[in-house]
Amino acid sequence: STGSPVNNAVLKMIFIGFFAGFVSTTLGVGGGFLIVPLSVLYLGLPTKKAVGTSLFTIFLIVPTAFLSYIFIVDLNISISVVLLLGSFVGATFGAKLTSYFQNKEISLLLSGLYIFTLLSVAFKLFKLANFGLVILSGYVVFFFIYVLLRRSKGVKV
Repeated sequence: STGSPVNNAVLKMIFIGFFAGFVSTTLGVGGGFLIVPLSVLYLGLPTKKAVGTSLFTIFLIVPTAFLSYIFIVDLNISISVVLLLGSFVGATFGAKLTSYFQNKEISLLLSGLYIFTLLSVAFKLFKLANFGLVILSGYVVFFFIYVLLRRSKGVKV
C-alpha cells in the first residue's frame, strides 16, 4: 500500500525539511536553496509560493541551527550583525520585487543561480576560485540589471 495522498505529501515534506536542515547546517548554505526546488518538484507548489513557504520555514530553522552552532563553533558576532543589516535591506527589496515576476521567470532566475553557483564551486575545486567568482559575479550583475529593468517597466503580475 502506498498510503493516502495526504500521508505521502507529509512524508515528502518531512524529507525535504530534514534534508534542507541537515545540508544547510552542515554546509552553511541557506535551506531555501534546497527547499524551493524540492517543493516545486515534489509538492507541486508554484515557485512564488515555494519561496514564501521556504522563507517561513527557514525563519524557524535558523534559530535551531544557531543554537546548535553557538556551543561548538567560535562565531564572529560583529560580522554577523553587519551581514544582517545588508540582509534586511536586500530581503525587503527582494520581497517587494517578487510581484513583478511570474512563477516561470522566478524559476528560470533561480535555475541560473544554481547553475552559476555550481560552476563557481567547480572552478574553486580546480584551483580557479577567482574565475569562478567572476562567473558568479557576472550572473549576479545580470540578475540585478534584469530585475531593475523589469521593475522600471512597472508591470506587476
